[in-house]
Amino acid sequence: MLAAEVAIPNTEIKTLMKLSLNRWWKNIGLASCDSAPLLQALWVEDIAGIERETCAIMDDSISVNDAKEDFYHGMLVGVLRMQGNVKSNREYGEGRPDIVFKDRNRAIILELKCLLPSVVNKYPLEQQFEKVPLMMQALLDEAEAQIKTRYYVKGLMFEEPNITEVKAYAMCFCKRRCSVREVKE
Repeated sequence: MLAAEVAIPNTEIKTLMKLSLNRWWKNIGLASCDSAPLLQALWVEDIAGIERETCAIMDDSISVNDAKEDFYHGMLVGVLRMQGNVKSNREYGEGRPDIVFKDRNRAIILELKCLLPSVVNKYPLEQQFEKVPLMMQALLDEAEAQIKTRYYVKGLMFEEPNITEVKAYAMCFCKRRCSVREVKE
């Protein structure tokens, strides 16, 4: 896979991109979203609060047809960007965490996974209620292992010595559902 770093060439393009993105976020209902409660829940390790706030954002803004990992990724980048500095797919440790939110000397790492509706819909509706939580837990296991085995937390703290506190979370999405697990090293 090829990778490249892209920069906005000038102020006019930056302004145009900002206006376009703001219009796009407004159209899907995120411009009026209050992201502060989600961020607060992330800082205090309130798993139920993180799930509740993320689901509330999704309930107000997305369709179950938007259910792909890159969509959830973009949604969270947009929501968290309202509160501060967000990096997406930047190299830390031995890999690229999906999202890193930084605030002065602390950071939050989010590794996202998605259970696709096409997988869920293979099961009759009555079986989905039993199987979906199990499949989401398996994806949380995968995201947690990725954070640990690729040294995202240690890599972030090594590469940015001013960061003294890091919270890491595995997140799994399925339609408008969200499951979260805190990852401790």
